[in-house]
Amino acid sequence: MNQWESLARSLHYNTEQEMWTNLYLNKNLSIANLSARFACAPHTIRMRLKKAGVTMRPRGGENNIKYEVTPELEAEIDRDGVAAVAERLHVTVQALYRRVYYKRGRHRRSTAVQEASPETALSPSECPPEKSRQ
Repeated sequence: MNQWESLARSLHYNTEQEMWTNLYLNKNLSIANLSARFACAPHTIRMRLKKAGVTMRPRGGENNIKYEVTPELEAEIDRDGVAAVAERLHVTVQALYRRVYYKRGRHRRSTAVQEASPETALSPSECPPEKSRQ
C-alpha cells in the first residue's frame, strides 16, 4: 500500500480513486487547493488524479468564461474602459485586456504615437544625444 492509499484510508475512503473523485469532482476542490491541503506540488496532485482515472476540469476558472469579442464589446471598452467592462463580465481586467488586445493582435498604441505625423516628428539632428554606457 502506498502513502496515498494510506492517506485515503485515514480520511475514511476505501480507495485513493474514491478520495480523488470525492474531493476533486464532488466537492469541486481545485488542484491548487488540494496541493495546499496535502502539502505537495500541484503537479503531484495532477499526476495522482490522472493515475486514478479522474477526468480533469478545464483550466481557467472564472477567467476562462467564453465571450465573443465583437465590435460592440470593443466600442463598450472604448466608451467605459477596460476595468468597468471587466467588472460587468465578471473577469479580471488582465483577462479581458489579454483577450481583446493580445489574442486578437490589436495592441493599442498611445494616442501621442497615433497622432504623430512626419511633419511633427523630430529630425535626427533634433534628437537628444544618446548617453554612452560604461
